[in-house]
Amino acid sequence: MLSVEVKTRLSHTKTMNCLKFYFGEGGVGLNLLREDQLGVSFEGRRGFVSAALFPVNGETKVNIQSKELDYQVEELVNFLRRN
Repeated sequence: MLSVEVKTRLSHTKTMNCLKFYFGEGGVGLNLLREDQLGVSFEGRRGFVSAALFPVNGETKVNIQSKELDYQVEELVNFLRRN
């Protein structure tokens, strides 16, 4: 199980959209289990990802937990760090 935290300059909405695009049906192919203002959760045959989003001083802090999808999470974390 992987647990990682990252800050991004992207807005809460843009960060949420990135998570849904990357891990959802058009990306990794996980099923969206939960979506609300606090975050999103996905699950599939390959594992699960859960992300909680928090606004912090004009940035968005993202706490991500995953199982069996470490590489994919690290790819997204690297993208978020650059933006």
